[in-house]
Amino acid sequence: MSKFATRRSPSGPAVGLQLPYYNATPNSAAGTHYAQLISGTAGGSEDGTEYRIPAFGRLDTLQVSNQPTGPDAVNVTYRVRKNTGSGAIDVGPPVIIGNNAQGPVRANLTSIDVRPGDLISLSVSSPAGFGGAPPMARILFTWVPAGSA
Repeated sequence: MSKFATRRSPSGPAVGLQLPYYNATPNSAAGTHYAQLISGTAGGSEDGTEYRIPAFGRLDTLQVSNQPTGPDAVNVTYRVRKNTGSGAIDVGPPVIIGNNAQGPVRANLTSIDVRPGDLISLSVSSPAGFGGAPPMARILFTWVPAGSA
């Protein structure tokens, strides 16, 4: 996992660890899909897209930028989901970015506590298929283990 440090207060930095979501190409079919771990096309099933939280802590930031951008203005919505299956819920504010916008667009998730065993995933929704090519979304998604702040 990569570490990112940001000065948050006079007491020093909080160290955020990057969750393993880096790149995702939104699925060109309308509807909700799920960002694959590491990188790839957003798929139709949540299976294989979840990251298991190893320690107590809190989520931190979800940031999305498009590099390269797509040619049309379809909005793509990224949502953080906690746990999976019938117990999965969307948590925190969504990140909404136009297919043709570079961004970045970010959401503050610091109010979302996590504990060992929680499953985290990213849903990727577009209201309509892309008229042109979909973008390549660059994702920065971090969490802070307890005791790091």
